[in-house]
Amino acid sequence: MKNRQEKVLDWAAATFGPVARNRDERAARLFEEAAELAQVEGVPAEVLERIVRRVYSRPVGNLANEIGGVAICLDALAENVGVQVWEAAWKELNRVVMLPQEHFDKKHGEKIVDGVANLSPIGDS
Repeated sequence: MKNRQEKVLDWAAATFGPVARNRDERAARLFEEAAELAQVEGVPAEVLERIVRRVYSRPVGNLANEIGGVAICLDALAENVGVQVWEAAWKELNRVVMLPQEHFDKKHGEKIVDGVANLSPIGDS
């Protein structure tokens, strides 16, 4: 039986095509979701811009460590607000898999026009 991560990547690839397996695309989508989470919590865009400038002014980290850091920060925020991460993730996965393909085609097309999706040729990262 596939775990949640495998199911999510399978869904993303079926929904968005091969570009969903590009690492830069996945990282950009993660950043987008993190920015939306910060927006919900009232973090001003100017603070996020300062964070981006600071991060990009420093040496590049280790991928596995940074994934762990994202997970730890998400766990701490979720605990702080009383949300169970895995429960929320399963609920969101069950919600999105029920949406029609046209919904995602429209959203993804808008992101392409805005220059924030399809960041590298398919299969390049």
